[in-house]
Amino acid sequence: MYRLLIADDETLERQAMRLVLRKSFKNLDIVEDAKTGSEAILFAKKYNPHIIIMDIKMPEKNGLEAQEEISKFLPNVKTIILTAYDDFNFAQNAIKLGVKDYILKPAKPSEVKDSINKILFLLKKRDKNFTTLNNNKIDSDKNIIHTAIDFINKNFNKNISLESAAEEVHLSPQYFSRYFKYNTGINFIDYLSKIRLKESKRLLTTTDKSIRNIALSVGYIDPAYFSKVFTKYEGLSPNKYRTFKKSIHVNSTYMNLDDVEEKASHVYKIENMVKQINEFTLTSPYNRISELNNIRIFDAPLIGVAQARDPLFLKLKDSTVVDPRHLTPKEWMPEAKSVISYFLPFSSAIRNLFKNKNSVSSLKWTYEKIENMSFVNTLCKFISKNIGEMGGISVIPSISPRFTVKNYKSNWSEKHIAFISGLGTLSLNKTLITKRGCAGRLGSIIVSIPYKATKRAYSGVYDYCNSCGSCIQICPHHVIGRYNKGNISCTNFLCQKCQLSMPCEYKIPLEARKKIAR
Repeated sequence: MYRLLIADDETLERQAMRLVLRKSFKNLDIVEDAKTGSEAILFAKKYNPHIIIMDIKMPEKNGLEAQEEISKFLPNVKTIILTAYDDFNFAQNAIKLGVKDYILKPAKPSEVKDSINKILFLLKKRDKNFTTLNNNKIDSDKNIIHTAIDFINKNFNKNISLESAAEEVHLSPQYFSRYFKYNTGINFIDYLSKIRLKESKRLLTTTDKSIRNIALSVGYIDPAYFSKVFTKYEGLSPNKYRTFKKSIHVNSTYMNLDDVEEKASHVYKIENMVKQINEFTLTSPYNRISELNNIRIFDAPLIGVAQARDPLFLKLKDSTVVDPRHLTPKEWMPEAKSVISYFLPFSSAIRNLFKNKNSVSSLKWTYEKIENMSFVNTLCKFISKNIGEMGGISVIPSISPRFTVKNYKSNWSEKHIAFISGLGTLSLNKTLITKRGCAGRLGSIIVSIPYKATKRAYSGVYDYCNSCGSCIQICPHHVIGRYNKGNISCTNFLCQKCQLSMPCEYKIPLEARKKIAR
């Protein structure tokens, strides 16, 4: 199934295009429509479409400006431009920006279908070639990063390099280096070093091999360089590390070192990480709206931790809970030990802004800052950097190329992850209610550091909700029902009303607290 995004400021044009495409193509998943160039960029980040049909004349940013931005993070997207300009220079500029076709308006259904068929042929051919080149071992839905990580994990003990990994995924080394860092939050060489050091630590504690032989076993030709890298990441030389592990009487013959780290998870204090996250949140310029007197968007976050092996993650694959496509932490990253989830509560200034119906221009800036998840993702990358400095690795599902949304269900549901991580429970409208209320945004990151799990102060899915029905009554668009929400309608409006001016706006409702106490 290929994802397609329609970007056009005319409602009738969008509806007509949807009708034509749905009748003609059963293998297209048409995601939500964009009405402006800025929305096109936002939805391209959100849905990672394979194909975009883009009108040239749109508010805020035109089609070519939007395509220029989109091509920076989706270099392989196939874009069709709709235009009234029959001009060679225009076509030349469009091709430079990666546009695959352009159709003169008014677009005939036959022309649109022909163009889509050509692109589908290219996509299928690319997928077929990709599978063949990898001896049919790689699923067609595996992405570049997943393939690269698989290559590293299988060949870390050989003399592999950035160049050989880039060749494996058919990218230039320079582009692959930037792409890998952007999607994983860690440099290629740092990731390779972490994998090699993990194996070297196992060999140091479970065998009597010499340092030289261990270095060769994990891919280092020069033992001196291996010792230098080991000391940089672990703070101890290989010999001292081996002595230290033996001194704490770990029976390494029968106990895997990963199990020891799991049992010794109290060594890693989440409190230190929380302190750094809070300081970053309160001081970061990315958490401010400069156009509105530099007001802060979010207050310090509420942070919870879940063990990667928590059985509740498997329950999210139930179609009555989330979706069978939902991935567990271990499926995102085999080295996963913990999931750090956080809730960023809106500051009082932002909540008041949303409540003020007259501040239309202010709301525009606010929505742009919040709905593109810029600070939520920035905070995830900050945490990832700190994890890397501690010698760990991490994955941020929400910005990973593997992240998908289909029929408003994703393969990584932030509110359910937050529930498992002890942050809160669901409300009638499926919003998460935390100790800091429900008005805010959620984020999470999967890490290889074994942190202690946050104890869940609840047992029921709706424990923090007092079932008052305020969210149903306050919804101006009547899309919220009891224990459900019309996702399509709600996404179109984005009014935030169901998070504001209610008992659960910034705290657990009193009645719910009494119920829990009983």
